[in-house]
Amino acid sequence: MGYVVRTMAQGAKDEQPVAEAEETSVPQDIRAVQTIKHESMFLLSDRYGDIVDGSPAALGLYFRDTRFLSRWELRIDGQRPLYLHSAADRNYSMLIETTLPREKIDDHGRRKTQNLQVSRQRRLGAGMHETIKLLNHGADARDIQVEIRFGADFLDVFEVRGVIRDARGKTREPDVVGGEATLAYDGRDGVVRATRLTFDPAPTVLDGTHAQWRVTVPPRSAVTLNVAALPSAGEAVPPDLELDQMEREYQVWRKKCTRFRLSNTQLQRYLDKAVLDLRMMQTMSEDGLPAIDAGVPWFSTLFGRDSLITAYQALLVNPELAKGTLAKLAQLQGEKVDDWRDEEPGKILHEVRVGELAAVGDIPHTPYYGSIDSTSDDDGYVEYKRRSGGGLDNQGWKDSFDGILHEDGSIAEAPIALAEVQGYVYDAKRRIGRVARALGHDDIAEQLEHEAVQLKERYNRDFWMNENNTYAVGLDANKKQIKSVTSNPGHGLWSGIVENAKAQRLARRLCAPDMLSGWGVRTLSAMNPGYDPIGYHTGSIWPHDNSIIAHGLMLYGFIDESNRVINELALAGAFFDYRYPELFCGYARDDVPVPVEYPVACRPQAWATGAPLLMMRSYAGMTADVPNKTLSIVRPSLPAWLERAEVIGMRVGSARVDLLFVQSGGTTGVQVMRKDGDLDVIVRY
Repeated sequence: MGYVVRTMAQGAKDEQPVAEAEETSVPQDIRAVQTIKHESMFLLSDRYGDIVDGSPAALGLYFRDTRFLSRWELRIDGQRPLYLHSAADRNYSMLIETTLPREKIDDHGRRKTQNLQVSRQRRLGAGMHETIKLLNHGADARDIQVEIRFGADFLDVFEVRGVIRDARGKTREPDVVGGEATLAYDGRDGVVRATRLTFDPAPTVLDGTHAQWRVTVPPRSAVTLNVAALPSAGEAVPPDLELDQMEREYQVWRKKCTRFRLSNTQLQRYLDKAVLDLRMMQTMSEDGLPAIDAGVPWFSTLFGRDSLITAYQALLVNPELAKGTLAKLAQLQGEKVDDWRDEEPGKILHEVRVGELAAVGDIPHTPYYGSIDSTSDDDGYVEYKRRSGGGLDNQGWKDSFDGILHEDGSIAEAPIALAEVQGYVYDAKRRIGRVARALGHDDIAEQLEHEAVQLKERYNRDFWMNENNTYAVGLDANKKQIKSVTSNPGHGLWSGIVENAKAQRLARRLCAPDMLSGWGVRTLSAMNPGYDPIGYHTGSIWPHDNSIIAHGLMLYGFIDESNRVINELALAGAFFDYRYPELFCGYARDDVPVPVEYPVACRPQAWATGAPLLMMRSYAGMTADVPNKTLSIVRPSLPAWLERAEVIGMRVGSARVDLLFVQSGGTTGVQVMRKDGDLDVIVRY
């Protein structure tokens, strides 16, 4: 294999020990990073705008699964300026404000502070483009030395995460010519990866590790430096877009999306940010199809399950995203049996990578198809068991090595038939049955509908745990129930596989104190011996998981329970600067009065971005039936803190509709304000 992964809870989507585990420099904390992204390039820096050499936060400029800058530090007279403010609200650009104060005694013996403002404006385009503006607020000129310290380790993102390789390629000596510096690496895959550094004006001193300028800043005046880091991987380079072009791209995206006008500014900002982040998480492929990247930094690539769930969550704002996602995943479906990549004909990919480790075969992600097999065995359930030596032991959405536990806290043995997956299959059979019927294939439709009915009967017989008022998380290799109480069965409410007679008991169980923490539903009951509030899938809280559970509760008519889950998640959201992380820790609100961040959670994460959109849809009680040109609104129930919500320009098939929801005294009414196209809006209270 040629690599070893440290077995820790960090970013467990691909983490599998393939040899004896070793301690590595796996990043420990990415909570305080500033993130910008455009297409397949992203940048992580600290709040000063620096990429600090050796930082435990995976800082760097990344392109095509490779880190092209591992150091980029600004110093003025050898000092780091004093931090004032930084923001990356536009997703593709960043502003950092710092200052370098200097005290001076005037002719009268009075002490005066003269500030040198250091502004860094940064954007992504063909690379990282940065303008450094030095503004002297004092009455005297400032003679200063400006220095940028730089470096590039060209690590594959898997190496940044902790993979140890037997052999790497060759790092070239820096090439410094004509006021530019080029850092390059000859990969074992034959690809030359390079970072070209440009400086305007040319530095006074330039070598392979730093650039220096001697600058005089006149009083009440400014001096500007323009610098850039331009990555290339063979012939592949990022698209060269100016700032105004990227702004226009975002404007076009916003115009295509549903708009919201809410009385609650916090939820308004969450929804607005989610719409912008959905654009941020898209990467356009060469064929023009959008691919949803799963999350920055660890999963900034196409993931099958993540992109499908995100596209579903985003139907409220832009159904075209789902269309493109389906087309892209269909284009990359498995074609043959390949054990190394867990590939089988028809399989949807788990993850695709284009870095050096994938290219030389150290990892199987070209693409990797380690997702649950679509073919059921003799008990009629779909299950998973990895065949690849470099693949995933657990292949549901809880895909860390300890993601599926027995009630005694021990790890379940594969092959495993997961509870939520049987629901996905049930829902798929019913939906494809409707498609078949619409296309005139009544025989196929009847077969699929019959199979769905049988699956639902078996599931409710074999997975139900009467003593626990919930379903087993799965069936293990011996076809025995994995009796842990988890969030997984909540997805069954979304898919519709839960029998009505059991639904209320399940709803109550999900909302019991060991599951519902005060910040949302935990992945694993706090009463399980394997519970760990800091565990990746063993007690943490995932916004996307909660949004699906709440949506399922709404679909079954459990409005109070649905709103309770959403309200807790909304309360947690107030602490995350209007952008949900991939996950956060599962501590009870009664014990810890703020939600505790998970140290290496991706933020943004695609399906966490989609969570507030699905939450809003659940509040509104909306379900669409495009073939029959109907929009059903059943028991809309805005929370007490949201009095008014306008949904503007929502697409349902070829129609568009504007809706107004007004809540007063616990009752929510709805009005159709505008309707373009053939659409029946049915409201039931």
